Amino acid sequence: MRSLRAVVALVFSILLIPSASAHTQLVSSNPASGATIAEFPTEVSLTFSEDLLVIGDKNPNQVEVLDEAGIKVSGVATVNGPIISAPLTIENPGRYKVTYRVASADGHIVEGNYHFTLASPEVINQPTELPEDGPNLLIRVIWGLLIVSAIGLIALLRFRK
Repeated sequence: MRSLRAVVALVFSILLIPSASAHTQLVSSNPASGATIAEFPTEVSLTFSEDLLVIGDKNPNQVEVLDEAGIKVSGVATVNGPIISAPLTIENPGRYKVTYRVASADGHIVEGNYHFTLASPEVINQPTELPEDGPNLLIRVIWGLLIVSAIGLIALLRFRK
């Protein structure tokens, strides 16, 4: 009975102990993975769980954004602690693929990719001018009648002379 309890206790302790991860992990991204956005992004930014490796002025980390045709639309990546970012030159709606290859501070390489979609901007219709009604129409009709009456009165007075 004791050995059964010991085995059960050992199994539970192994299952309940959280696994340790020595490698950095992607914590967040902007644009986010799987997101559909409406505005053209000017930058892609990825945040990892620990600082990324930079050796002097050399940056072994990479992030690239490709459009649906496989054309690169991202610029040179920069690293600031756990954040890697790159400027974007996106000009068209569509699906974009973000790929990254980064080195954690301990030198381990982490690679991955995800997609985001840039939706077509909504076309905003010009407001159509509604026909006049109510008080505005009545005022315009009265003004029109006054003008026509004034012109008629002037014409009548001219012809009498």
